[in-house]
Amino acid sequence: MAERSLRGSRLGAQSFEDEHGVEMAPRQEVEYVTDSGEVFSVTMSVEAEIPAQWEHPKTGVLGRLVNGPAPAEVEEKAVRTHWDMLLERRSRPELEDILTERLLMLRAGEIGPANLHRVSKPRPTAKKAVAKKAPANKKPAAKKPAVKKTATKKSAVKTTAAKKTKATKTTAKRG
Repeated sequence: MAERSLRGSRLGAQSFEDEHGVEMAPRQEVEYVTDSGEVFSVTMSVEAEIPAQWEHPKTGVLGRLVNGPAPAEVEEKAVRTHWDMLLERRSRPELEDILTERLLMLRAGEIGPANLHRVSKPRPTAKKAVAKKAPANKKPAAKKPAVKKTATKKSAVKTTAAKKTKATKTTAKRG
C-alpha cells in the first residue's frame, strides 16, 4: 500500500515546503549594453555594488552599464625589455666600455667556456690521415678473454659453441 502512495510523487526532487511567510531579499534589474547594441539585464541584490561592466550570459561579450559612467581607460604600459632595464642602471658609453673590456678578457682566455680557449690544431685532410700514437708511458690494454668464466667447464664449452653458431648464421645471412 505504501508503494502506491509514493509512486509519481518525485520524492527528493521537489520540495513540499511552500513560500508562505518567507520574505525574499530585495532585488533589482540592472541593464547592460554590448558594443553591438544588444541590451541584456542581470538580477542583483539591492545591497550589491554594481559593476560598470558585465559579461553577457549567452554570448560572453562584455557589456557596459546602461546610463552608467563610462569605463575609465587604462593606459597600458610598454613592455620593459632587458635592454631598457639595463639602460636605467648604466649609460651607453659605460656599457660600451664594459663590453670592450669583457671581449678582451674572453679573447685572452680569462673568461668563457674552456672549448673556446684550446689552441686549434690543423685538421688532417682525407688524403693524409694521421694515426694517433699511444703515449710511451702507458701500456696497451689487454684483450678480454673470448670465453666468459663460468662455474663449470661444460657451460663454458656451451657458450663458446653458441657464439660460433651465431657468428656462422650472421655471415651466412650477409653472403
